[in-house]
Amino acid sequence: MNDNHKCNILVMTSTLPRWKDDPTPSFVLDFCKHLKSANLSIKILAPHYINSRIRERVDGVDIQRFRYWPVESGQNITYVKSATQLIRLRPLYAAKLLAFLASLFIHTLTIAKRQKPILINAHWIIPQGFIAVLVGKLLKIPVVVTVHGGDIFGLQGKLFKAIKRWTLENATSVVVNSSATERSVQQISERISTEKIPMGIAVYTVSEDEAQSETGNQDQFTVLFAGRVSDEKGVIFLCEAFLLLKRRTTNTTRKIKLIIAGSGPAEEEVRKFITENDLEDSIELKGWLSHPELHTLYRYADVLVGPSITLENGWQEAFGLVFAECLSTGTPVIATRTGGISDIVEDSVSGFLVPERDPAAICEKLLYLLSNPQKASEMGKRGKEHVEKNFLWNGIVSKYKNVFSRAIN
Repeated sequence: MNDNHKCNILVMTSTLPRWKDDPTPSFVLDFCKHLKSANLSIKILAPHYINSRIRERVDGVDIQRFRYWPVESGQNITYVKSATQLIRLRPLYAAKLLAFLASLFIHTLTIAKRQKPILINAHWIIPQGFIAVLVGKLLKIPVVVTVHGGDIFGLQGKLFKAIKRWTLENATSVVVNSSATERSVQQISERISTEKIPMGIAVYTVSEDEAQSETGNQDQFTVLFAGRVSDEKGVIFLCEAFLLLKRRTTNTTRKIKLIIAGSGPAEEEVRKFITENDLEDSIELKGWLSHPELHTLYRYADVLVGPSITLENGWQEAFGLVFAECLSTGTPVIATRTGGISDIVEDSVSGFLVPERDPAAICEKLLYLLSNPQKASEMGKRGKEHVEKNFLWNGIVSKYKNVFSRAIN
């Protein structure tokens, strides 16, 4: 792909911040910003939501949000819960889903006809990938489908599997974000060839004064969780591990603290656990934080713990950008051996991988890092080197440009 050629790429997604400081993950928007900085012209098509803007321009990236319901308050089938979850709660959402799909198809087709993109990049197989491939076939536009994990691990019914197989087999190119996602895609069909490229991270630079002010409290061992407080993230197992840690460190001179940065449906269960075990002074729930605030916590913490689990419906942690972000600051990680986490966290090198649903195993690794601060520091440095080599945006965008070039040519 010629760097001097201004490409018109349509990016489709249902994961996009609705407004400033929205906790909705921003990886697709960040991806587009970095594509834009690489001299590519990008337009994002995403669902509208109550009170979000229909059109806006963010850091040079054009965003259009399509409406799918006549009443503003009805624009709520995405962002909060999955459409299938909502349909189980209220049958009306089945009609909304049909309207959503029809509107997505019409808007994609209209934009593609008017703006004539040379390529469509759909993030998520269903529905964006499916609709993109349909439009691509109609207008003879190459389609690159990016699979993020939840779209391949979930929706396991026969119809959904058939749609996923057709979409991936008929896409021009398929990009997966991790080894776990790649394995699941290949189980769908042996005819699907994939390229493994994760979403990237940006390294936050801090001044010397900021770095000194953010140095962790030497009298406190700080454990951090960052992410959605939900069953699949396994937060309750971390709380149980932390309680074990407290009981085994009664004679330590350092205070033991757990900070939970995030919010979600399991918050009530976590709060109940805190109250029942008198941990109000030891566990702090901070809610959702901005990226700068979160990166301050990464640098402040002694360790990040991500105890994700595999659900009965097949969901697992496909990648986990939070681990890469944390390691980029030199803070080691303890995570479960599930999904694509091992692509980021190297066991006994940049942190530890432990079995799922095992508070005792988490506690043992926390004790080790608490007792071996020099080893913890070495792990953090190794993790930072690994992330800077494999997960920074410049390298990720370069790989995507190569995929786009092959798809176009």
